[in-house]
Amino acid sequence: MYKTFCQECGPAEVPHFLSKLNQTVGITADIFTTPIRPVVRFIILNFNRQIDLLTYCLLVSLSFLKIIKLATKPSSDLDTDRAKCMWQAANERKILVKEVWFLAKPLNIFLAKLPNGKRLVFEGLPRPGGDSPNLEWMDNKGVMKIKFRRAGFPVPRGDSCFTLSKGMKIFREIRKNGGMTVVKPTLGSRSRHTRIHIKTEDEFITAFKIAKQIGPVVSVEEELRGTVFRVVLIGGKLAGVLRRDPPFVVGDGQKSVRNLVIETNSDERRQSHVFHAIPFNEEMDAALQIQNINRDSVPRFGEKIIVGTKIGRSQGGTNVDVTDEVHLENKKLFLDIAKYLKDPLIGLDFIIEDIKKPWRGQMPCGTIEINTIPFLDLHMYPFSGTPRDLSGMLWDEALRTA
Repeated sequence: MYKTFCQECGPAEVPHFLSKLNQTVGITADIFTTPIRPVVRFIILNFNRQIDLLTYCLLVSLSFLKIIKLATKPSSDLDTDRAKCMWQAANERKILVKEVWFLAKPLNIFLAKLPNGKRLVFEGLPRPGGDSPNLEWMDNKGVMKIKFRRAGFPVPRGDSCFTLSKGMKIFREIRKNGGMTVVKPTLGSRSRHTRIHIKTEDEFITAFKIAKQIGPVVSVEEELRGTVFRVVLIGGKLAGVLRRDPPFVVGDGQKSVRNLVIETNSDERRQSHVFHAIPFNEEMDAALQIQNINRDSVPRFGEKIIVGTKIGRSQGGTNVDVTDEVHLENKKLFLDIAKYLKDPLIGLDFIIEDIKKPWRGQMPCGTIEINTIPFLDLHMYPFSGTPRDLSGMLWDEALRTA
C-alpha cells in the first residue's frame, strides 16, 4: 500500500499548519527582538566556544536523566543521507558524533568531540569556526535578494509579500516584459509548494494560495533562463557544483512519451533509495502542456522532453557533477559571494544556461536561494559524474579551524 502525501510537498512532506505557525512565530519574534539583536549577535560571535561547551554539557546531562537519548550511530530508516555521510566522514577522522533523540525520533541536532578535545553542537552539519553574522538571514529568499542586489550579485527580479494584492502588483510588473513568474514560500526548501511557468493572473492566484499554505510570506520572482546548479562553498573555497535536472526523456522517433518514461524508469540507478522513478502525475501533464504535447506524443529523435516541473530526486530529478567545468568568471563570482557572506558553509542554488560560459553574457541568471545546511550527500551520490566527499571536506575545515 502506497503512502499518500501532499502533491505540492512531494515525499518530503511537512505539516502545513505547523510550518506556517513556526514561520509566523519566527517573524514575530524577529520584530520584537530587533533592539537586542546586536547584543545577541555579539555574544554568539565572541563566546561561540563557551556556548557550545555549555550546550554540550546540558545535553549530556539530559541524556543522563533519560530525558533525551544520544545515539552513537545513524538510524538506517530515520536519518537522512546527509546525516549518514556526515557521520561516516566523522568516523573516518576519529571524530565522535552523537545525535539527540527525543520521543523515539532523531532531532537532527548533533554533538561532536574532536580529537583535540573541542566540543561542538550543531544542527544538521558543523559550521567550522562558528556562525557568521549573516547566518540569520541567509535562508530567507526575500532578504537574500535585497542584499545581493545591493552588493551587485545577480538575482531574479521580484520581491516577497504578505498579501495577494502586493503579489499581483509584482507579478504584473514582471509580465510587462513578457517574463514568466515563479511563486514559492519565502522560507523553505526542496521546491515545496513552488509553482513555475506562471503566465496568467488565474495561475498566479492559485500559486499564491498554494505557497501560503506552508508560510505567511510568499516570494514572487521572474523565472530565469537555464538550469539550476547547486554550488557548495566550504571555508571560502569552491567545493562542488552539481547540475540539477528535472525529470526528462530523450526521443527516439518511435516511442511515445509514456513509453519513454517507462523505459527511463527501468534504469537500475532509479531502483535505489537515492534516485526514484519519474511519477505519472499532474506535474508531468503540466510540463508536457507547456511543450504543447501529451503522454501519447512521439518526440523526434534526440529531442529532449521535460516530464516534470521539479528537480527533486524523489520526484524523478537527477544531478550531474560539473565542478571541473565551471568557467573561471563564474568561479570568481561564487568565491566573491563566499567572501561577502563570510560563512564557512554555503549552498547556492544558481540558475544559468551554460556553467561553462561567463555569467555576464547569460543574463538574466543568478542566485535564487541560499541553503545554510545543504544536502552534501547529493555530491557523494551523483546520477553521473565524479562523486565528491564534501562531508569530509567540511570536517577537514572544522579540524583546521579548531
